[in-house]
Formats: sequence, C-alpha cells, structure tokens
Amino acid sequence: MEKLNLERLHQLRLSIFDNAESLYKEAKLLYANAMYARAYLLAHFAYEELGKIPIIVGAIGKLIQGEEVDWKKVGKRFRSHKEKVISENYHH
Repeated sequence: MEKLNLERLHQLRLSIFDNAESLYKEAKLLYANAMYARAYLLAHFAYEELGKIPIIVGAIGKLIQGEEVDWKKVGKRFRSHKEKVISENYHH
C-alpha cells in the first residue's frame, strides 16, 4: 500500500463504510427476493469491507502518535480476506 496521509486515510475509511453499506442494502434486496446464496455472498463482502476499517484506524492512530507506519504490512492486511474477518471479529 502506498504511503497515505491522515486526510486520505479518513476519506478511505468513509469510502469503505459507504461501500459496505451499499453491499448490505443489496444483500437485503436479494434476501427479500429469495436469492439466499447471493444475499449471503454480498453480506459476507460487506462484512469483509467493514473489516478494513480497524486496519485503517490503526494506521491513523500510529500517524497521530507520530509513529512509523509499516505500509507494506498495512497493505498486506488490507488485501487479506482472513485478516479482514479477524480484524472485524476482534472489535466486536
């Protein structure tokens, strides 16, 4: 992942949330129309999308505290399905 500043990280966090919300709304529509497998898939995508937020917030915290951010590690976690699901579970 490229090096991002606080403003870009905040924008990214908001975009991630908006995307997750859209995926969730579409999943609800599919579910209401008895398209359960597709609804589940989109709901899972929304869940993974939300799992990116704690990763971004962690980078924001490090920048605010003046610490060095390992952007390579952040990028790897950001792309990892397992890390996003673990990240989301950790904060609930």
